[in-house]
Amino acid sequence: MLEQIFSLWVEPELERRGLPGDRSTVHKALVTFSPDQTRLPVIAINEEAELIGSIRAARDIKAGEAVTEDDVAAIEGIKPANIDPNSGWIAYAVLGGTGFIEFDFRYNKERASQVLTLATEYLTAAETCLKSLPRPAIDNLYSAAELSVQAQMYGTNSSTKQHWKRAKWLDSWAKLKNAPAGHPTILHQLHKERASARYGDGQPSLTPEQLSVVVSQVREMISFAAQRTGNVGKAL
Repeated sequence: MLEQIFSLWVEPELERRGLPGDRSTVHKALVTFSPDQTRLPVIAINEEAELIGSIRAARDIKAGEAVTEDDVAAIEGIKPANIDPNSGWIAYAVLGGTGFIEFDFRYNKERASQVLTLATEYLTAAETCLKSLPRPAIDNLYSAAELSVQAQMYGTNSSTKQHWKRAKWLDSWAKLKNAPAGHPTILHQLHKERASARYGDGQPSLTPEQLSVVVSQVREMISFAAQRTGNVGKAL
């Protein structure tokens, strides 16, 4: 991975700037990838690369105290500062004589977060009218489940406005074991019920007891999507 960071991005950028290609002169690098595929990656080198390190302290450090290398027992992670939250990234840093690499190639975290907030609202609406208004509850559950899929699609920098394409994407995603095998079943079941729920085309087949189970299943779909898209704060 280190070889790829240098050969694919850092060294070509050094050459473009007319700088020596000596790897030993590079102690930090950050490559960010915009979800807009027409834009080239942005390469920041050394002081240009603003990174935040998570450390395990070697002593009790009070707020406002200066921290030196001797105060660091271990580096537990690095991440970029001040980048577009919808961008993917890969970072490299040399700290205490050791090189560290961390990356997150999930796109559109902010967009996914907004969609998951909306999914939670639909789920809440479904729970509110579950007993007295089962048809609106089913329709809201379908919307919530589908939005959890849309959030995951955003993470791979893809999206669609067509129901069947979301369902097909989730089928493929689950077959690759990137989502629980039962999630496509829940989405398909709710889609099947949607005609009667939204348009009055027959009677819903789900009983109140079954609907209560579906509520829990859709809640799990939203929580899973939150974890997969880097939005664990949205997990229910």
